[in-house]
This record gives sequence, structure tokens and C-alpha cells, in this order.
Amino acid sequence: MPGKQTPAALIGIVALIAGAIAVYATADTASGESTEVAYAAAALPTTTTTTTIAPETTTTVAGEEPVESDGPLIDPSTFGTDRPDALVGGVLFDLFTSPEVGIEPNVANCTIETLNSRVSDEELLALGAATAEPEAVVPITVAALACGFTQNEVDRAIAIQRGEVPPPVSDTESDEPLIDPSTFGTERPETLVGGVLFDLLTGERVGVEPNVANCAIETLASEVPDDELLALGGATAEPAAVVPITLAGLACGIPQETIDTAIEIQRGG
Repeated sequence: MPGKQTPAALIGIVALIAGAIAVYATADTASGESTEVAYAAAALPTTTTTTTIAPETTTTVAGEEPVESDGPLIDPSTFGTDRPDALVGGVLFDLFTSPEVGIEPNVANCTIETLNSRVSDEELLALGAATAEPEAVVPITVAALACGFTQNEVDRAIAIQRGEVPPPVSDTESDEPLIDPSTFGTERPETLVGGVLFDLLTGERVGVEPNVANCAIETLASEVPDDELLALGGATAEPAAVVPITLAGLACGIPQETIDTAIEIQRGG
């Protein structure tokens, strides 16, 4: 289990957070177009000590319906279906779309492009991708989950790449987070954004354990400092700010439904 004590794995996660910001906002399609994905979110505080609740904002593509919040974090429909020409991308595409894993080609390409936007093929191979070492598995898993893989599908792909017998197909999700939250403390962060997120996540209605909340907050802050998060539009819940927050939460084991509940509360719901 990768935890706070495995820096290479954590670097992979926070690198994917940064890469996913750009991929989420403008996903390359087979025709070379860009699409901004819809995702409504809760507002973060401004740089004063007053927390503001922003009105609900949803960004949509002209002529399309808004993306529902229970869909994947990155919309795979905006990606092409052709096998990538790159060596690592091609190998991953073949693995993901094989009958044993069964991922649709556009979902596979969503994962591959999200991964490649921040972790180069050379870096991924150096982390041990050829033998599915844990340090390489972490960023691949983060990208895959963001594009709509289930954990079972990820586990099957990893086992096949390692030459192991894959687990049975299952719709039941694993409870194991990518980052072990038991390695994090339970004290409320002193930073403005960190403190607000901690209060929100550990509140009675959301019910996240303090160490899990701090896992998400520290993972987020290690790549996106408070001022950068606010510059991305955190105060008005812009998609570019919501993406890294959500990815950090998911990596630390916070279910998407719980994240959605926190968003609703922050909106005044």
C-alpha cells in the first residue's frame, strides 16, 4: 500500500493532479478540438478570513447537456479511439482494451493522455512500469480512476501486466486508498484553505476522519499551494480548481459521494 512514507508514489499522484488540471479543461480529441468538461463544485475561501459560498456554477459545451456529477472526473467521450503511436501508450492501450480488462478505446486513451500529460514515458519506465512496480502503478491508477475505470478493472490490468492471475470481475469497489491515510496526523491545519477544508470534511454531515482529511489536504498542497488553488478559481468553484481537490480526496480514500456531499454543504445545501 503506497503511503506517506513512499515519496515516489506521492510524487506520481501530485504530478497527475497537475496534469489532470490541463487535460480536464481541454481534452484532445481525434479531430484536434478541445472541450471543457462540466463540473460544478463548492467555493473555497478568498484570501481573507471570511469564507464565502459561491453560487452554483456549471460549465457546459455548447449544444450539450451538463455532465452529471456521478460520472468520471474527466469525460472520456472527448478522446479518440485510435491506438497511440508511442511505445508505452500503445502497450497500455492494448492492455486496457484487451478482453481480459475490457476498457473502451476512448476511456483507455483518456487514461493514457492524462498520464502522459505529466509523467513522460521515460519517467514512467524509470518508476518500473514494465513490471507494474507500485511507484508506477500509482499515477496510472489515478489517471484511470479519473477517466472512469473501476478499481477492479485497474486491479485486473495490473495483475495481467505482472504476469499474475487477475482477480475475478467484480462491481464491488476496493476500500483500500492509493495513499495510506494512517500515516497522517489528526490536527487541524493552520493554513486558511487547509483549515476550511478540514472543517468541511470532518464535519458531522460529511464525517471524514481527521487523518483522512489531512491526507487529502497535504496531497493537494504538495502540488497546488493555496494561492495557486485560488488563482485556478477556487473561490468560485471553477473546474480547474475542483479537479485537484477531487483527485486528492479520491487518492486518500474519500468516496466520490462523500466529496459530493461536502460540495453540497459548502453551497449551503
